[in-house]
Amino acid sequence: MTQSSHDELPGTEIIDCSNCESKVRATRLAKSTYYEPEWMDDPVHIYLLECPGCGIPLVGRSETIQVDFDEYIETRLERVWPKPKRATAIQIPKSARDSLEEARRCFDAKAFNACVVMCSRALEAICKDHSIKMRSLMTGLKALKEKGVIDGRLYEWGDALREARNIGAHAAESETTREDAKDLLDFTYAIGEYVYVLTGKYNDFLSRKQKLQKSESPKLK
Repeated sequence: MTQSSHDELPGTEIIDCSNCESKVRATRLAKSTYYEPEWMDDPVHIYLLECPGCGIPLVGRSETIQVDFDEYIETRLERVWPKPKRATAIQIPKSARDSLEEARRCFDAKAFNACVVMCSRALEAICKDHSIKMRSLMTGLKALKEKGVIDGRLYEWGDALREARNIGAHAAESETTREDAKDLLDFTYAIGEYVYVLTGKYNDFLSRKQKLQKSESPKLK
């Protein structure tokens, strides 16, 4: 079971405002402190705040942690609602990463046609990084699949997008809905993370496994 307590108000807390896109000293509306069952010594703090600039509500989370024998500190407040924007993995090549980040900014600004164009540019940059010329979304994905860069499920996801939404490499000829743009944005992030993050972690795992097997194998006399 969790235990909960409420601190006295008012007060202010530093937090990122999703609407102002900057750190603000938000007004504290409520605070609740509770203890998770598995970490009874480390309280978790949940704040309900109001941005002084735009007035939107914000929810933040922090923890009290022990840093010395008798010294405790409260960690930096992290916004948990509205949900923080998705970070773009640094492992993704700059050309693709820049296009992905711009696609996300276009989506946030409700420029859905522009979002799709930037997603296509990001996919094109990923194809180029693997010496593939992308004439359309599906030709690029097919080539990535044939080279073993992506798996069959990602290819099928792209094909389903094409069939359901008629999204291609130059899909800006007609109005793009929010759902279309969100689908392609999620798909493009998934491609980038699969190719450059998950694949890299898997290769590192295999390398460590091979080194361990060599070190444990009996030496030939």
